[in-house]
Amino acid sequence: MPLIPVLEQKTIHDLLLVLDLAGAFVFAISGAMLGVRRNLDIFGILVLSFAASSAGGITRDLLIGAVPPAALSDWRYLAVALAAGLLTFFCYSLIARLLALFAVAGTQKALAYD
Repeated sequence: MPLIPVLEQKTIHDLLLVLDLAGAFVFAISGAMLGVRRNLDIFGILVLSFAASSAGGITRDLLIGAVPPAALSDWRYLAVALAAGLLTFFCYSLIARLLALFAVAGTQKALAYD
């Protein structure tokens, strides 16, 4: 009998995938924001979005021997990067304000706890 039942293994695998995709989304936004600030066109922003979202994961996968890297073999990573890039391209000011809000909220919490 396996230590972790098959259902729990699938649930853990799905959770890790969701967390990995969420991280890729956030990094993709950071790359896309740089592209918008540098006045790149939509293609340049999408390229930066994918590069920022995937470079770390690809490096990790290559170093641990997980080939081919998930960012290159799973279409969802590309979809997440493109969605984040498009969202940033069309809603840059909203995203910039949300990031500023998170920074202020984090600072206030840090000040509250000395």
